[in-house]
Parts: sequence; C-alpha cells; structure tokens
Amino acid sequence: MRSLIRLLLSALLLAPAAAAALGARVLIAGETGSNGIFDPSVEYEPGGAIGWLSYSSVYGNVLPWGANVETRLARSFDSGASWSFVQVLNASAAGTLVRPGMPDLQGVWNYEVSSLVHDPDDSGAEWKLFAHRVFRKTEQNFTEEQNVPSHSWITLRTASDPAGMWSAERALFSSGPLPPFPYDTVEFAVNSFDDSLLNSDILVYSEPGAFYRQGVLYVSLTALTSDGPDRIVLLSSIDHGLSWDYAGTPLSNADAVPFGYVSFDGSAIAEDEGRVFLMVTPASTTVTHDGTMVFEFQDLAEGELFREGGVPVLQSHIPARPGLPVDRRGGQADFHAHNTAAGLMRLTLEIGDYPLLFQIFATGRRLASQPVPAAGGVSLGVGALLILAVGVARALRSRGC
Repeated sequence: MRSLIRLLLSALLLAPAAAAALGARVLIAGETGSNGIFDPSVEYEPGGAIGWLSYSSVYGNVLPWGANVETRLARSFDSGASWSFVQVLNASAAGTLVRPGMPDLQGVWNYEVSSLVHDPDDSGAEWKLFAHRVFRKTEQNFTEEQNVPSHSWITLRTASDPAGMWSAERALFSSGPLPPFPYDTVEFAVNSFDDSLLNSDILVYSEPGAFYRQGVLYVSLTALTSDGPDRIVLLSSIDHGLSWDYAGTPLSNADAVPFGYVSFDGSAIAEDEGRVFLMVTPASTTVTHDGTMVFEFQDLAEGELFREGGVPVLQSHIPARPGLPVDRRGGQADFHAHNTAAGLMRLTLEIGDYPLLFQIFATGRRLASQPVPAAGGVSLGVGALLILAVGVARALRSRGC
C-alpha cells in the first residue's frame, strides 16, 4: 500500500511540468460522455473555414468506465480554438454476440478509433468515416479483456455534409481468418492483399488512419496478431473506396527496436507544407501507447518512409506524460494544417480527473516546423488518484485507450 501511495504522489508532483508539455485540454461544448473523449480525427473543409472532429465518447455504468464507446462529431469555426458537439455518427448499442457451439455473450457493439477524411472528387460522398466496430462484454470485471477483438472489423460510412445524413454502414476490412461465422460478411480480407500478409499470423486490423491526396484515398491500419500490434499496413484506393490495393508496410515491429520500443500502434497520416507524415504511438515492454512519434513519407504511394541505414528517420517524438502509474498513457494523434489554433491533437489518460479518464489535448505543434507549445494546462485532483487502488490500472489493459 505504501508503494502505491508513493507512486500516486510522484505522479501528482510531476503533474505541473507535464501539463505544460501536454498543452491545452480540448473541451467540446455539448459533449456528455461521463468518462471522457479520445481518438481525435481532425479534417477541414476546403479553404479551412470549418473544421470537423470525429472522436470516441465513453459513457455507461460499468466500472471503472463505460462500457459504451461511440463515434461523435464536433465542429469548429475558429481553427480549432473551440469545438461544439454536432451529432452521434456511430452509436453504441446493446447486443448479443452469437457464437455457434458456445454460449452467447451479452454486451454492446462499440465504435472506436474513428478516422474522418475529405475526398473532394467523390460527388455526394465527399466525407468518409472509418471506424473499428468491436463487441464488448459488459460484465463488471477489472482484470480480463472486455473487448472481443475476434469479433470486430473496420467500417465505412459516407456523407455529402458531415452535419447531415450519413450512408448505411459498410463492413469494409477484416483479416479474413476473422471474424468467424455468422459475422464473416466483411467486404475485403486484407490478408489476401499481399503474400507478406497472407503468410503472417495477423488476425485483426484496427486504428484506421484515412488520408486523401491527388486522387488517391489511403488508409493505414494496425495489424495485430495474438501477441498484439505487429506492423502498420497502408492500403490505397483510386476509386473512392470501391476497391483497394496493398501499398506497403511503412513500419514493422523491427523498426521499433532502434528506438527502444517493441511495436507501433495508432497511426494517422497528415500533410504539412507539402510533406506527408505518419504519426504512430510506440510501445515498450512496460508501457503501451507511450506518446506520439512522427515520421515522414519518402514515397506515400509505395508506403515508404525516409530511412537512414535502414532505420526510419524520426521527425519528432512527443512523449506521454511521465509518471502515470498505469501501463497505457496515450498518444494516438491527428493533425491538419488548418487546425492552427490547436496544432497536433492527441489522446492522453488523466487518472487525476477520474471518472474523466480519457481526454484530448491540443499540443500546438506542427509536423513540418519547430513545435509551438499551446497555452493552457490541466489540474489534477489528489483524491481522485486513489481510484487506482480499486483496479483502474488493471482495467486499462483493455484495448481502447
């Protein structure tokens, strides 16, 4: 107990300096998620007058949070300085998971890690939203994985106006081996796109990062085996998502080793000053989602990053807040050049603000130039840190943060 108290106090003492590094917390007027928001994806209309933010909202009555996660949409008229809730795009809903030969599971169908992109050449479907649909058990349990990743896939919806009506959901991407019957109706088995994927142990794809450039729609994905993230895969489409091709593997677990990590996750693609960048969050043997690492594409069409001696050239690393007494810290990020008031936006876990565990921060940083710290900060509650003593640290092992 004494060691836990020392750990919590050290996190509190580190909070002021860490808050400055984090930047300013993003508040969304009208947002009601009782456990906070995460997974920002920012996109702007041509000209940059209106910005749109898709994000995950967490709520529900299952301890220590949720268990409902759904995609919501916010809008900004001031380059990301302020945001207002617009509508729910992918609603979390109670459901029953059918498992032939096994007992059914009760829970919810959730939508996480959304990615919003503007495809200007696709009339009537200019706006596209990718997300990871996954079943989550709703039992009260602090120690076991609550998500059921075997029963998950990447979805796609489209719209001509983000604030208007959206198309019916397409079950777009899965590995092929999964999901099992009766959910094996996904359009594209990504493992079949290339021999390097077909001859792998990849079971699940998650964390889509959508990007449009010069008539081509790109989506980066985290490929996961039973051991966790294995590589970042890049897909491309020249017909607005009707068909897809394998573009390459920008990063693998072997690329993480020179930086002291074991894997990469949570990718996003963005352009700044005509250059295209890949943002990922790394993991070590002890910490998952340890901040944001930024690399630059040498050849986007081939999925190739700039490298020196075979090692990807690191553009910048924005570390996670130090001292958090959990093994997941956050870092999944997104950026848009018109988001000038906020810069790069990313997820962080704020134990001191429990039950608002999940938060998005505006770092004020650009990708192609020197970082500019954002104003503002965050205050931490001492008493709330003691919530960890009842199992929050263990519960955060569940995927989705």
